[in-house]
Amino acid sequence: MTRLGDREPFAATAPAPDLPATHGDVGAERRVSLLLIVALLLRERRAIIVAVCFAVAASLVFVLLKARTYTTSFSFVPQAAQDPSRAGLASLAGQFGVSVGAAAGGAQSPQLYADLLRTSEALEPIARDSFPLATGGPRVPLAQFFKVSGDGSAVLTERTVKALRARISSSVALRTTGMVSVTVTTQDPAVSLAIAGRLLKGINDFNLSTRRSQAGEERRFTEGRLVEARRTLRTAEDALQAFLVANRQYSNSPQLEFERNRLERDLGMKQQVVTGLAQSFEEARIREVRDTPVISVIERPREAALPDPRGGLIIMAAGSALGVLLGILAALTLDTFRRMRESQQDPDVSRVVSEWRRFRGRSDD
Repeated sequence: MTRLGDREPFAATAPAPDLPATHGDVGAERRVSLLLIVALLLRERRAIIVAVCFAVAASLVFVLLKARTYTTSFSFVPQAAQDPSRAGLASLAGQFGVSVGAAAGGAQSPQLYADLLRTSEALEPIARDSFPLATGGPRVPLAQFFKVSGDGSAVLTERTVKALRARISSSVALRTTGMVSVTVTTQDPAVSLAIAGRLLKGINDFNLSTRRSQAGEERRFTEGRLVEARRTLRTAEDALQAFLVANRQYSNSPQLEFERNRLERDLGMKQQVVTGLAQSFEEARIREVRDTPVISVIERPREAALPDPRGGLIIMAAGSALGVLLGILAALTLDTFRRMRESQQDPDVSRVVSEWRRFRGRSDD
């Protein structure tokens, strides 16, 4: 048995062999930091500057070549014949910023007029017409002004309507005044003014024709009812006359007194019906021939004195931002290709190649 003092001295511990760096360690050593990105961008600053200069130049050329446009605007409010029975409701809703005048007064909704401006029924007569230019000279067809071509008249008109619809915009203040605002934008101020005037006239004509047709239907219905009411009134008058002729002394008979009162009440009711129908008939006849405007024009169309802003600063700022992004992308791409040329064992490059092969379905087993 070996004693404690006779034990052999401990052998010297051999140094551990150097282990090869794992793939994770390599990835940790090559971890991209913010300073590395800044250094990369500074090294590839020429590519970034070239991309920014190209984008700014392209934006400047686009702004200079962009055609000048002129906008004419107008606004109106549909007139509403206020119903006295709903005046309290409209007043209460107005305190909360809600306009119910059109709905309460029986007028058309303001949104109807905004939608009407974009219908083919309203735009086709304008699309077939010719308009004078601000520079003078003969009138130019709208299809020629918009540079629209077509094989037939129907196709040409449809394409012109689409081009015209794209140049018209409208908005409605539904929650406040119910005012309809319309803008027309073309490359000539006189054409914009003429189209806006035609739209405003078309809206008023539509409203007038609608109300006249409604008044005509009402007049014809009221006229028929008035003829029938007068006939029943004449019958009631004849019945009362026959009673009075047959009963000269009816005051002493309660039965005859009751019969006379009944005939007089019936006659009075029929007289009231005839009077009301006669008034409605005359009002319908007046509305049928009335030609006063039924929309209140807040702002009339005016010819634009200055062209619309081209938005050069916004376009150039957006182009500069796009150029910076393209420059950064170009710098990263150049750095990637440079590393691929320097070392084929770059783990990042290998990872990209592996993902690309996997994407194409050819990854190694």
